[in-house]
Amino acid sequence: MIRRKGAGAAAGTLLALTLGLALGLAQGGRRASVWPDAPRLPWAAAPQPVQARAPQPGKDGSAQAEPGGSQSAKGGGSQAGPGGSPQVGPQAAPTAAPLQAYGIPAAVSAVILDNSRYPDGSTPAGRGQTPATFTLADVERLAVFSLAERTADGASRPSAAVADWVAGLTGGAAGYDVSNGVYAQTAPGAAERALAEGALVFDGHTASQRYQPPFNMMMLVAASAKAAHTVDLTGITSRVAGSALAQRLLCLFHTPRLAALETLLLGSDQLGRLDCDQIERTLLSATAAQRIATLDLSANGITQVAWNKRFAALAHVTALNLAGNAVATISSSLNQMLATVMANAGAADLGGASLNVADWNTVQAAVSLVNMATGHLALSNVSVGALVTATASAHGGLPQLNDRAVTGFLPQLDAAAIQSLLTHNRVISTAVREALGNRLAALQHPGGALAVGGRLDFGVLRLGAPEAAVVATGGLQVTATLPPGASLSVALSAWQNARGDRFTAPLLLPATADWPRTALGAAPVVLVANRGRGARTVSQAVTGVVLQAPAWPAVHRAASYRATVTWRIDHGVGERAD
Repeated sequence: MIRRKGAGAAAGTLLALTLGLALGLAQGGRRASVWPDAPRLPWAAAPQPVQARAPQPGKDGSAQAEPGGSQSAKGGGSQAGPGGSPQVGPQAAPTAAPLQAYGIPAAVSAVILDNSRYPDGSTPAGRGQTPATFTLADVERLAVFSLAERTADGASRPSAAVADWVAGLTGGAAGYDVSNGVYAQTAPGAAERALAEGALVFDGHTASQRYQPPFNMMMLVAASAKAAHTVDLTGITSRVAGSALAQRLLCLFHTPRLAALETLLLGSDQLGRLDCDQIERTLLSATAAQRIATLDLSANGITQVAWNKRFAALAHVTALNLAGNAVATISSSLNQMLATVMANAGAADLGGASLNVADWNTVQAAVSLVNMATGHLALSNVSVGALVTATASAHGGLPQLNDRAVTGFLPQLDAAAIQSLLTHNRVISTAVREALGNRLAALQHPGGALAVGGRLDFGVLRLGAPEAAVVATGGLQVTATLPPGASLSVALSAWQNARGDRFTAPLLLPATADWPRTALGAAPVVLVANRGRGARTVSQAVTGVVLQAPAWPAVHRAASYRATVTWRIDHGVGERAD
């Protein structure tokens, strides 16, 4: 059958329809269907007898805390002390400590509970965990750790509770420490010791002093989510006073500690130039074994990335989000970031950029990037037009946009940009020149439109006794307005199932008043060409479509196959809907 997603076509787009076909065995087949603070933990409390209770199994098979208390741990345990605050004996595992023991407010812990997720998709809050019972051990089991508000589809936004708390902190024991010596405490080994002792031990601070600035401890906790594939720190520093402080705070997060990390979300965090002296060693660092694929740096006030920085976290990234940053200059560091993503056959979004094309290095870097054989760099229409204009000049030794770059930017080009390419670009092919000409004609002769609707049903075909031809029930309504010089063409893809089996089976469109009987295959076929001076309207009800005898694939079980019919008005008018 044919399934059509989306309503009617609008002018200026391509339209594709997906067809579904069910193939059954000789015995039959099936039809296709197409997220008031509690007292701190008394770390130095005198030994007390502890009655350990057996931990209860959680949904993922891990031990869970009992209601009203933190999880018991092998070799030790915890019990409620005065005011409901757990007390830990000298043998207790440090992971049994609730997050409040590190000075993290209940309101901030609640954001983690509501927005983080275990491997089974449940949230800590959904499991009945509370700020008083949620422990470091629980953090270590999370698949998603979040200090941001997240929706069911994974979208995130800054948490006001977290951002306001961070913005209200001051330097010192009750807030944060961003002195140079503290960053060594974030590294593997040192971080675990600090969490176990409940204290940062450096620069004269001793374990007995219990020096634990809560923001530092929170970052140590966050980087303890060793099973997490996603860490979301969106907007946690969005309300602090300036990028310099925001960077030093976020650099307390030591990315190399998270072996399973795939997605790191740092949007709306005021990262600015990414020029903190610690950023290459902590926040944007990675081990050789890590495979971070997605990095979100959107809306960070980045106009230029500091020069001569190399960020190991980018080594395997295939999705880099820099949207919402008014980038003007492409520095050596940003160029390296973008080139790495492109070489990984990934996509980088620089859509908020307004590139300074008066800067030779920026233009040279941008053109070299978009000319790469792999990957995709999204730029704004303004930046695309500026690049075309800059490379049209004969002086300066700048490279010109190649076929791949021009083809990728084609929908963003205005008439002036197209004319500039046709006049000055000496490296694009004849085929790309023809596509540019078609696009120019469409812009100069607006008014084209295309809509295809209806339903074709080929029923169920039996592999054991294939029919030579099958006439579909139902029909299509094809309506198009062709500007002068435009033509309506159509093509059919191969039929394919979910396993990748493919076969070809052409469709025969019956003759109408606008086109003769036509066989549809992989190559586009022109149905109607407007050679007149005015617009031409096509409106046809198409019935009696025939599926011709297919070249049957070597399959031995029922499967649903899909094919796509692509209708196009050649001057770039159309709609795509899969």
